[in-house]
Amino acid sequence: MRNFDEDKRICDAATEGPWRAVITAVRATSSIGHYRVASDTTIQDANFIAEAREGWPAALAEIERLKTELAQTHHKYNAYVAAVLPEIKKRDVYYEELALLRKALEQMDDRKHPMMPRSQMARIAKEALDEAEALRSGT
Repeated sequence: MRNFDEDKRICDAATEGPWRAVITAVRATSSIGHYRVASDTTIQDANFIAEAREGWPAALAEIERLKTELAQTHHKYNAYVAAVLPEIKKRDVYYEELALLRKALEQMDDRKHPMMPRSQMARIAKEALDEAEALRSGT
């Protein structure tokens, strides 16, 4: 993985920009203060090197900005989940409660059990409501 901190250090240590590429007829010499970065450099290579002086620090700054934005987004996401998760759990409990009550109503259906005494229906309903209350209270 690329070390962006080291890249930034290299950018900060380089001569201030902007740089420019020029075509000369003179080959690189060993004179003090002049360095050659590539042999047989084309104008496209020279333009790339010159543009990198401004482009690479800008890219590194954008990476830092995006890392900060990602961290902020991650924090917002966690806060959202923390706020919504209890509501989702409540909803799930209500769905379970609804299933229990439907089951109780199914057991009390007069069309399926025409001879069921009302007292038995009341007992089934009470048990279903008690189970639903237990679900709601978490016991």
